[in-house]
Amino acid sequence: MIRYFLTLSLIAIVCLFVDGQTTRGPARPDERAKLFKQNRLLIERLVEKTILSSRPSTDPVKRADSYYDLFDLLKKELQNAKDEGDQKRTRELTKHLKTLLDRGFNPTLENVRDKVIKGSTPEGLPEMQRRLLPQMDALSAVNEDPQLNESIKDSRQRLSELNVKP
Repeated sequence: MIRYFLTLSLIAIVCLFVDGQTTRGPARPDERAKLFKQNRLLIERLVEKTILSSRPSTDPVKRADSYYDLFDLLKKELQNAKDEGDQKRTRELTKHLKTLLDRGFNPTLENVRDKVIKGSTPEGLPEMQRRLLPQMDALSAVNEDPQLNESIKDSRQRLSELNVKP
């Protein structure tokens, strides 16, 4: 149930983001088209990946690994926004990335951790860690927001501790 709420929340956030980037009132149709074009790939990937992560029967390791592409896309979008000097977009992407880490990725890592605690090493765990740990470092390198850095640091720590049985 929480995953369905997360999916709808992320879609709503992205829709608000696309429509809410102006401060002078509703965006004109040409501005909306430009914003949608700019965010189209991001919206498509968010929808695609949140649908995958909302499936209850999906293996949590595969679900966690599915965040790789999203993190990569957000990292590139964040870097582009920074390079263009678009502080508003940078703040919005930072906020979305923090939400994705805190409400999507970390709970998924907890599901993987539960499997490890029960004594099994989930299939694909080492590969998932090898892919995602450098991604966390890359996100930290692009980011300048202290709150997001804390979320990234927390996610990285959770990810690196998965193979350690308590």
